[in-house]
Amino acid sequence: MLNFFIIIVICNALHIMSIAAAGRAAGVRIMAISIGLGPVLIKHNGFILKLLPINGYVKFLDSRACDVSDNDLPFAFDHQSIARQIMIALAGCTVHLVLAVVLVGASAWHDWIAFPVQYVVGALSPFDDAQILLHEAGRLIDSSTFLTLMGIVAAKLAAYHLFPMVGFNGWQIIITLAQHLGLNKFAPDLIYKADAFLTIATSLSWCLAIAYAVRPW
Repeated sequence: MLNFFIIIVICNALHIMSIAAAGRAAGVRIMAISIGLGPVLIKHNGFILKLLPINGYVKFLDSRACDVSDNDLPFAFDHQSIARQIMIALAGCTVHLVLAVVLVGASAWHDWIAFPVQYVVGALSPFDDAQILLHEAGRLIDSSTFLTLMGIVAAKLAAYHLFPMVGFNGWQIIITLAQHLGLNKFAPDLIYKADAFLTIATSLSWCLAIAYAVRPW
């Protein structure tokens, strides 16, 4: 189990730093890079490290979020081409998938494709199907080598971050495309709230499934 948590930490940092690197390569100004959740441990020159080394974000200069001078507009995320914005959003998932293919070969594609279905099925059935999936995950964690397990986790995380849920890279891509096509004017608040509800509901369902799986009785 320790290997699993180490891999999650490594893959999370890799995801965040890949997005930051893609943004820098595209000429976008980085305002902050934050890794983790909870209390801040380190804060230096825009880099933030928090207590729990999961999740995180990259904050780019964006004229939709703050006032940006005319001279700085070329460095704002929202003033990049749609192709560049999508490339940046996909960077972390792409690096995860490439890492997975390098470590476990063609089976990485199976893990990547299978994970969305597994996530939805488990969220809909936290005490039944989710328990089967968690049992299989536990077996893989116990029996796989470190690098093989990293490949499996990386493939599944590549799929996970592409989910069309609020705060995920998949959601960012959808918003980017909607704004480019002028579709964001159609009930944006309702769509956001509905998607946020689904995001929270599925996350809570999986938390419930995990709690049930590790119950002491």
